[in-house]
Amino acid sequence: MMLDSLPSPAFAFANDTRSEAVFKGHCTPCHGEDGKGKASVGTPDFTSRKIQASLTDAEIIDIITNGKKGTIMPAWKDKLSPQEISAAASYVRSLRDGHRLMAKLGLVVAVLVVVLALVNTTRVDRRNMPVKSTESIEAQTQMPQNVAAIFHRACRDCHTELTRWPWYSDVAPFLWLMAADVYGARDHMNLSTWGRYTPEQRNDRLIAICEMVAGGKMPIWYYKPLHYPDAWLSESDKKAVCDWSKSQVELNAAR
Repeated sequence: MMLDSLPSPAFAFANDTRSEAVFKGHCTPCHGEDGKGKASVGTPDFTSRKIQASLTDAEIIDIITNGKKGTIMPAWKDKLSPQEISAAASYVRSLRDGHRLMAKLGLVVAVLVVVLALVNTTRVDRRNMPVKSTESIEAQTQMPQNVAAIFHRACRDCHTELTRWPWYSDVAPFLWLMAADVYGARDHMNLSTWGRYTPEQRNDRLIAICEMVAGGKMPIWYYKPLHYPDAWLSESDKKAVCDWSKSQVELNAAR
């Protein structure tokens, strides 16, 4: 019988905890808790593909039932019921699946390591461009210290040229994701180059700041867990930002 063939109908407990209980209750003294056998008494390793391939389901049941001459394996026909013998045989056969699972897991890990190594050959620059402090939003607007503190802790990493690039941002695919977010956010609104926007562009962004913050859309949801508690804005934080942005729009309109 081939290793990959279907088990016989006698294997009624292949997925039942009873099969493990029978094996561990009667077989572990000679075969070990893990079924790998004991060299000191010459018992086989049932997690071995070679051993599993050498035994048919019927042979396993026969050996448990009648013992095996020339070995320490006794006959269990007078000590175990046919159902218990079938259960023990089921557990022996199930040990091959654990071996296969570990082999598959090892293959998956190896593939992931190779893929990770390959994707990291494609690099994306992580850069903060030099800018003049006089062009920043703090210098260009009447921003109170409490609002500046909120922007500094919750907005700086994506919307300024003062991004703090964490260690994991040097490893793909996190490198690609973070670089895309940062560069996209800067293109939409760069607080480090606020002085380069036209009055209309500034007003549009001031209005959007309040709408996004008040609506809980900024900071973006997947940024917040990794930046707790800095990126989590309280209701008072949101109100302070909106009050400031509205006052700035009104001030700009009065000029």
